[in-house]
Amino acid sequence: MNAFPVGVLKFWASLSLTISQQNGTRVFYWDVSGRIKYGTVEFTARMDDGTQIVHVRVDGGGEIVALPVSSVSKVT
Repeated sequence: MNAFPVGVLKFWASLSLTISQQNGTRVFYWDVSGRIKYGTVEFTARMDDGTQIVHVRVDGGGEIVALPVSSVSKVT
């Protein structure tokens, strides 16, 4: 019997993919100082090793940062 809920992993993986595929999605992440940063997905890319990268335009400054899709969360 598998004690770990594999369905939960599939749900979180699909959520991450949904965020990465929709330009204009509002997201947030924590910067290196522990502050929450909000922004909008501009576009996505995939690295050679398969890692999905999301490019986020940060609110308040217009800066665009590139982050692994697993490090951002959708604003609800």
